[in-house]
Amino acid sequence: MTKGDVLTARPRRLGLRKRAEPAQAVAATADGAQAAFRSSVKTEFKVRDSAEQTLHEREELLRLAVEATRLGIWDMELPSHDTSWSGHLCELAGLPAGSRIDDEIFYRLVHPDDREKVDHEIRRIVESFSLIPYDITYRIRRADTGEERWWHERSQLVADTSGHPVRLVGAIQDITDSKTAEIERIGSEKRWRLALKAGRMVGWEMAVGADTVKWSDNAEEVLGSRSFGLVDFLAHVHDNDRNKLAGMLAAAPSEASNGIEVRFLHPDGRRIWLSVSMLLIDGDGGLPRIVGVTSDITLRKEAEARLRHAADHDALTGLVNRSGFQFALDRAFTDQRIAADRRFALILVDLDHFKEINDTLGHDAGDVLLREIARRILSVTGGAGTAARLGGDEFALLIDAEAAGGDVPAFTARLHGALCRSFEHRDKLFTVSASFGVACFTCADADPGGVFKDADLALYAAKRSGRSKVAVFTPQMRQAADRRSALLSEIKEALVDRRFVPFYQPKVDIVSGKVLGFEALARWLHPEKGVLTPAVFGPAFEDCDLATAIRESVFSALIEDMSAWLVRGLVPGRISLNLSSFDFAEPSLADDIIERLAAAGVPASLIEIEVTETVLLDSAARSVGPILETLSAAGMKISLDDFGTGYGSLTHLKRFPVNELKIDRSFVHHLEEDAGDSAIVTAVINLAAVSAST
Repeated sequence: MTKGDVLTARPRRLGLRKRAEPAQAVAATADGAQAAFRSSVKTEFKVRDSAEQTLHEREELLRLAVEATRLGIWDMELPSHDTSWSGHLCELAGLPAGSRIDDEIFYRLVHPDDREKVDHEIRRIVESFSLIPYDITYRIRRADTGEERWWHERSQLVADTSGHPVRLVGAIQDITDSKTAEIERIGSEKRWRLALKAGRMVGWEMAVGADTVKWSDNAEEVLGSRSFGLVDFLAHVHDNDRNKLAGMLAAAPSEASNGIEVRFLHPDGRRIWLSVSMLLIDGDGGLPRIVGVTSDITLRKEAEARLRHAADHDALTGLVNRSGFQFALDRAFTDQRIAADRRFALILVDLDHFKEINDTLGHDAGDVLLREIARRILSVTGGAGTAARLGGDEFALLIDAEAAGGDVPAFTARLHGALCRSFEHRDKLFTVSASFGVACFTCADADPGGVFKDADLALYAAKRSGRSKVAVFTPQMRQAADRRSALLSEIKEALVDRRFVPFYQPKVDIVSGKVLGFEALARWLHPEKGVLTPAVFGPAFEDCDLATAIRESVFSALIEDMSAWLVRGLVPGRISLNLSSFDFAEPSLADDIIERLAAAGVPASLIEIEVTETVLLDSAARSVGPILETLSAAGMKISLDDFGTGYGSLTHLKRFPVNELKIDRSFVHHLEEDAGDSAIVTAVINLAAVSAST
């Protein structure tokens, strides 16, 4: 900056004047007069030099001050509005130094949104003749780059001796940096307030050991009050949470840490959840203070509760699911408040023939039944224990024997009676039955896994005894299960060694004595026990993988045998093969049988497929019907085994392509002695004859 940057009034030149009076001039000698004159002139020059020096020093000080403050100076003459700008002000505006400035140029620099404000302020000062300095802050756009800058201007009117304004002078400072910081600070504070509001968070601070708490503006919205002191606030905290919050305040952390969650009684009576975080800091004067944030986390807690409920409960029935039930069972063994000798009962419930309802009436009917079963269970259980749906048609109950009245058998009987009542759907009544497996225990002599296994063994026993039964676990059941497990292991080894083969039982015409064909019966060639029948390895047919593996082994051997016989010119007649419900679970069953017979050169007409009524019930027409139709169309005969022992036998004759009925042996065994059996057999024969003719 140069001195020319500073605008000042022109200095008044000092004039010379004589100091001697006339009387002195007369009395003085010529020499004396000259001396006096010289002395007066010297004095006058000294005064002038001193004034100029002072003025120069003041100008220099003003220049340095302006330079130090980075001020831009301007001067406007009134009323002409002729304006002069200092070089630095031109630099601030992005104009060349010495630029001619008029109102048009100036207002073009001012930001459009601030022009009206600036013009109004200047007019107010000029028109009011106010000699009081004014301040104004506004934005400009630099002439060279268009960059937006913030200016702070301080101006003042200058009047002549008569009080009329003659000029308007001012100083301008570029405050962009400080203004930007201020805007960011205000924005940050605003964002902080918005964040607090959006997150339902309340900021607060207090002196260590004091009761007074300074809350953020939104405290009343979140907490119901901005006037809570510490004591009042703690009084609203749940009894079980108050001590841990007070302890955290007493030992406020000096570093950021996770907060604690507490329950809080809102002044309006609602119970809400709060998360409280705090930090110990040095306040004014070095006095320690606690600052913190308290957040309303009620919605999060409610969402977590819903998620926990969804994770631990069955969506269809509202009962606890398998995971939730396992947790309840484990807790019975780990809760220290439960006496070790307290008696419990674990009851497993399995609905009988539920799949039939699902397949014949539709899954909506099955869902209605499951919800009804859950309702009946809860109506009997009450507060005596935990009820769960484990999946499908399986339910479980953990019963506190004491809460159930101390009589588990009586409780189980009531529950069984409630579940086995008929079920109405769409104005139709359906029979409902259930099998129960019960394991009684105390926590002192059992474990969760073992109890579950015991109840499952009891349920297995109930099903094997005819269903709709209640079986209570006994140690003998575990021994039988161990034997069964060992047997299944042996069967798996036998399958690997291909020890399951068909034995061919002839089918004889009792009138002519002619062999009509054979039935391929599965037999196990045991290396130590000899030939074993299904009476021994029957449990394998309860396992899908083992049952299908045995059928596959027998069928493969049957194809090999028939192919060899046919090559030798032997025609054994039609050979029947038994298929289980597990076989019909494979959609490609029919195609697989037909293709393998064709590959071996065995006509399909030499094969008869035997199924029991149980297969038709369990598999339902959805899967078994199309498969039997395909096999029948290929030339195979379909035989219904054990006829008369199942449900809906006459319906089966109508729905499936049955060619032959095999009367159950229970009707034939005492045929000669039992007139009733004889009548039944006669009726079945007549029925078959009628069916064959239609």
